[in-house]
Amino acid sequence: MNSPVLGLEIGPDLLCGVIGRAGSQSAGPVAAAVQSYAPGGEAAALAALLQRLGWRRGRVMLGLAPGLASLRRLHLPFANPSDIRQVIGQALADQFPQPLEELLWDQRVVRQTPQGSDLLALALPRTWLQAWLPRLHAAGLTVTRLDLGSMALAGRAAATCPKNGPPALLLDAAPRGITLALLCEGEVQNLREMPWPAAWAADHPPNATPEGIPRCPGDLLRQHLPELATMVRRTLRCWQLEATADDTPPTQLLTAGWLAADAKMAEALASELALTPRPGPPLPQAPGTNGPADATLRPLLARATALALSRNAGPRGFALPLPRTEGFQQLLGRRGRLLAVLVVLLLLGAGAVWGWHLHRLSTLSRQLDEEMARLLRDTFPATGRIVDPLQQFLAQVQTARSGGPTLPELAGRRRALHTLASLSRILSQDPSTRLNTFALEHDLVQLRGEAASYRAVQNLHDRLAAVPDFVEVVIVSASSGSQGGGGSGRGRVVFQLKFRLRSAA
Repeated sequence: MNSPVLGLEIGPDLLCGVIGRAGSQSAGPVAAAVQSYAPGGEAAALAALLQRLGWRRGRVMLGLAPGLASLRRLHLPFANPSDIRQVIGQALADQFPQPLEELLWDQRVVRQTPQGSDLLALALPRTWLQAWLPRLHAAGLTVTRLDLGSMALAGRAAATCPKNGPPALLLDAAPRGITLALLCEGEVQNLREMPWPAAWAADHPPNATPEGIPRCPGDLLRQHLPELATMVRRTLRCWQLEATADDTPPTQLLTAGWLAADAKMAEALASELALTPRPGPPLPQAPGTNGPADATLRPLLARATALALSRNAGPRGFALPLPRTEGFQQLLGRRGRLLAVLVVLLLLGAGAVWGWHLHRLSTLSRQLDEEMARLLRDTFPATGRIVDPLQQFLAQVQTARSGGPTLPELAGRRRALHTLASLSRILSQDPSTRLNTFALEHDLVQLRGEAASYRAVQNLHDRLAAVPDFVEVVIVSASSGSQGGGGSGRGRVVFQLKFRLRSAA
């Protein structure tokens, strides 16, 4: 199913709208209309335009009329897209009158050679979009893309040029000025927007419809046709001077806008420029959907038509970045709102289930801690304060397992018996010092016990060090006994010592 696409061109004092079909094979649009801002202003004009078009919903391709945005062409000595992305911001910093932070901007590569890349850059003040987005949202429009109307028209015209054919020049005449586009091998190689000379407007009063929509000034264009040709030739010469490669001058002329309204005038301009005339992009058959319409307004719809059909054919144009809220509003369309509500409900339900599972696991963990604490006290009554019952239980079990060999196991081991005898003599000198654990592994002896004071631990260390067969006597730890419970460590110093047995000669 082909969804409708609204090509909406916003100008300083005029709105142009065309409805097309995305993916449609037909060349013509579905509906088209032109609306002036007078007398109700921009919001009223937008509502009136949508009513005339019969617009309901779909994608909106927003275009900027000539004169609203700034366009620059520059050359970078890079062919790699990643290198271009790294330096493009710095390269554009001095190209526009405003800082880049205050602009919405985009760039596209129009030509690449091993020596570098030629780019076109477009910039629009953020304040302009901030002023128009509320009006678009109030009218129920969600913008899919923001482009330059002239670039969309040039891209549509370039798509009709043969890939290996000669370069062509597109001239588009609009109320605010004229746009020149150089088309080569199906691509837009260069683009420039120029305002009409002030002297021309002073000589000819504007001709407009009762609604304030300007009509084609055919007499003005025919009278100043030589001057117009001179302006075009100067621009082409400037492009040739700025070119970084040998450019072939255009040999064909395509006209759009007011210049396409009069075939004889287009032929005369082509003759002045020594170019071969070619038909430009076709215009919609009728500019309005309600009632009779003025056929002289059809040339104003060239760029809006290109915007509406830009999803069907033609090279890629600009895509100025839209605020994130715009993309979110597009997601929440009329049907999308219901989907969003369902998603929120699912998330809330999942959160409630997760919270219930978390509460159940917390309760189970607390019950297991209480059961583990009870088991710890039943197994080891001397346990003091309990912080982590599982870790304390494992530590107590490990301590019980590492108590060292028993006396029957030491039988027949003379060195072990001599060691015990020496320890007995040393411990008998201080009855307050008690040995709880004796461990012997190879030549390493580890002792754990309790003493009345730190001084008693030091005395024990000194006596052990005085034994000729004991070497490397070290106090591993010494700390005050537990502060709670019914153990015997209250007010005493728990110590751990180790030493090695001297090897037999």
